[in-house]
Amino acid sequence: AATKVAEELLIHPNSILPQKALLERYQEEMKKEFATYSRRQKSGALQLLNALDELTVEQPDLFTQEVIDGIESFGKLSARIAEDDKAFCDHILQGGTVQKFAEVGEPTMDCLYQAAKRLYEQNLFEEASDAFLLLTGLNPDYHLFWLGLANSEFHRKRYKEARSAYDKTIEIDPFDP
Repeated sequence: AATKVAEELLIHPNSILPQKALLERYQEEMKKEFATYSRRQKSGALQLLNALDELTVEQPDLFTQEVIDGIESFGKLSARIAEDDKAFCDHILQGGTVQKFAEVGEPTMDCLYQAAKRLYEQNLFEEASDAFLLLTGLNPDYHLFWLGLANSEFHRKRYKEARSAYDKTIEIDPFDP
């Protein structure tokens, strides 16, 4: 919020709003954005669970014991963070991911990706967008998560969000055509 205030004052040095009023306005905007992000994360989790249920019927071979254990590990994650939030914060501040903190392997992440991709392929773009948003939060280093988010946002006609996600995709893997 302070950065946005500084930018606003640089762009409009004769602004009639005092610095404190600008800061309060941007803080309110950030609270709304955070609330929306939190709601979408919860929605994404629910959408992934529903899509996983469908995948268990159609592709039961995806659900190895490792994948099942990984999904259960994510389910227990909030309790684990509550037990030791300092360890979680330290892990994230040192560049770790939620996936690594939860000790979840690649097969589980691939299965979650398949579930989100299924939503996208069913033209459920809002649901897919929320699911991919959740996945980017679990591991922001998977370019396919960002690509799925970008494509979903594009189909929702949310072009600014799509562009940001496409940019992140390219940043992570500039060689993927």
